[in-house]
Formats: sequence, C-alpha cells, structure tokens
Amino acid sequence: MSQSQQQRQPRGVFDKKTEPDIKENNINSEDSKKENFKDPFDQQSEEISKRSQKSKPELKNLIEDQALVNTANAVNNAGSGKNVQADLDEMDKFSENDIKLAEQMIFNGYAEYDEEIPNFPNHKFTICSTSAEEIAIVEEIIFDMIKKAERDDGTVNLPQSKVTGLRNGLFVAISYRGMDKNEIATDTSCQLNTIKRAVIRVAELENMGNLEDSEKLKTSLKKRLLQRASIVNRMATPLIDFLSDSKYKFDSKMLGILRHKDIIPKS
Repeated sequence: MSQSQQQRQPRGVFDKKTEPDIKENNINSEDSKKENFKDPFDQQSEEISKRSQKSKPELKNLIEDQALVNTANAVNNAGSGKNVQADLDEMDKFSENDIKLAEQMIFNGYAEYDEEIPNFPNHKFTICSTSAEEIAIVEEIIFDMIKKAERDDGTVNLPQSKVTGLRNGLFVAISYRGMDKNEIATDTSCQLNTIKRAVIRVAELENMGNLEDSEKLKTSLKKRLLQRASIVNRMATPLIDFLSDSKYKFDSKMLGILRHKDIIPKS
C-alpha cells in the first residue's frame, strides 16, 4: 500500500455558538455570548445570502450553470421575504450529477464533489458538505479565541482581520478534503474523515448525557481542526478564496435542489 493510500484511510476518531460581531479594539463580551447561540443552519443561510448579494455581478460571470445562478438569487430573495419557491420553479431541469448529489444528501446526510479551476483542468479539488454540528464547532473555536482575548473591563482588543482569517481557514478546513483525491493532512488525526466522525461522536456523547467525555473529545477535536486550518492557511490566498467561493456556491446549489418540489414532494 502506497503512502498516499495510507493517508486517505483515516483510522478513526480520537482516543480519548456562533461568531460574534467583532469591532477592533472594543468588543463587548456579553454581546458575544448571546451571538454564540445562533442556530448554525440559520447563520450558514445568512452567510450564503450575504455573499451572494455582495458578489452578484461576479456570479453571473463565474457560474456557467444557469440553475445555480437562479438558486443564488432565490437565497437572496429568502432574506427579503420574496417567494423563494417561485424562483426555484424557474430553474432549468437538474442534471444527473445534481440528482446524485441530492441522493447523497438525503440518504447519507453527506455529499461531496470535485471542482476544477478552469485554467488547470488536470487538477480536481474535492469540496464536501458540512453539517450544523460542524459549523457549530467552527463558531465555538472562534468564540474561544475571543474569550481568551477578553480584558478585565469586558472588552476585547482583537483585530477583525485575525478573526476573519481564522474563520475562513476553519471553514475551508472542515469542507475541503484535498487535491486530486489526496488528503491535505498527513496526520490521520487531522484528516477530514476523522474530524467529521469525531464531530458525530461528540454529539452522541452529549445526547447520552456523558458530558465529561464529550467535552474531552471536543477539546481534542478543536485542536485537530485548528491544526488542519493551519495547513489550509499555508496555501496561496487566491486558492483559499477559490475554495471558499466554491463551497458557498455548492451550499446554494444544494439548498435549491433540496427545496425544489420535484426532489422531495410535499405531502
């Protein structure tokens, strides 16, 4: 078995809530606590909507699939109270790959696909779906960082750029497997499968009431995810931006597919 094959076979989980609005040099800790308890799915939808609105002219040039453009518009309309279903109904017929992605999400709770950079057709980048629990872990790490920087007067002297950089790195780390079917992490404890299984196990332990073991595993999980994020942050900034944009587009597309009346008919 080659070394690359061994790296792609994680050996299991480890042995043993939301980003506040940060203002540089003056951050209120109590407001941060309240912000931490946002629903992860709601926050992810908000991020998709904000990003789609901000980059609306770019999307028309970058996204070749018209169905994806319409889905992004539908996400925007969701935040403004417009009829989302009406926009979704206008989408072109889904491709076979779209249906396969929907099947993965519905029956496996997870989906991934290979993204290509137009100028580098010989290389593929594997983008993965994320769960509410995974997004919550990312936001909890951000909150932990803010708490550590809290001063006695309740304010935090922390640059917004540092928070944004860490959050982007964590977001890519939890949703990007690697290039050309290779894992970006050589340490199996930092590989994506291991981290995703650990997130599931943390939730299972919490549901069983085993809070002590759950907290221990979560602490180890956060360290491993930070290690993975440090690998991501060593990549070229344009590549990180490309992967982050690809993930947001993927989320928008999956949102439109799963909401469409022809995928899961309403009773």
